[in-house]
Amino acid sequence: MKRDGGPSTWLAMASGNLVKIAINLTQADVPAAECAGLLAQHAIDRTLDLVKYSGTGQVRNNAAVALARMAQRHPGCKDRLRETGGTKVLLQLHRELPS
Repeated sequence: MKRDGGPSTWLAMASGNLVKIAINLTQADVPAAECAGLLAQHAIDRTLDLVKYSGTGQVRNNAAVALARMAQRHPGCKDRLRETGGTKVLLQLHRELPS
């Protein structure tokens, strides 16, 4: 079976799917232990990397939503986002969005 696009297309699709999973995790009542697990796996850092480096498409927007929700629902995630400068990145992205 032939796939359209090259490795960068597949990476974008995989990244987008992973971010959708993160968004779904934030919609449920995820226990604090799960948040600790996300932090241990560097989920905040990697998701922030997607926001910073994935261009301007849907992957970037979904990653930003996931980060905002993780920070809103879990103090440890919020602290990590602040430590990594992610709060500033999210604010800048918010300013760039059309009203």
